[in-house]
Amino acid sequence: MNETFWKKIRFAMIFVLLASLLLLVLVKLIRPIPFIEGNEVMKEIQNSEKILKEQKEYTHKVRILCDTIKGIDFQINQQQRLEEIKREIQSLEDVYKENKDAKYIFGLQSARVLRIYFEARESFNKIQTNNKKLKSNLDECKANI
Repeated sequence: MNETFWKKIRFAMIFVLLASLLLLVLVKLIRPIPFIEGNEVMKEIQNSEKILKEQKEYTHKVRILCDTIKGIDFQINQQQRLEEIKREIQSLEDVYKENKDAKYIFGLQSARVLRIYFEARESFNKIQTNNKKLKSNLDECKANI
């Protein structure tokens, strides 16, 4: 039993050695592993870092614009200020328009979201103002009756 055990171990070791050599030959000669240039990888990493930096800047701009929109009193006629905010929202789309790359779509998306938020706040304020007017007119009508 002892000799058959060692024959099996020797067979297993030779089998593993030949299988790994065969795999190595097949990989090297038949199916070479693609090699990526280090410069290309570095350029991609630098581009990704640039995009992440711009995303952080845009996040800061979006937060400032959101706070500005929250603080606007729509009941006061301030057309110039509203136009400035609309221009700032439009300027957020410029990063996508300049680069024409899907990686810069965050500028387009943030501009759309801010535009929707601005219009919603504006509509909500108009509804509140109209409700106050309707309530005062209703109270006046009740008093006249």
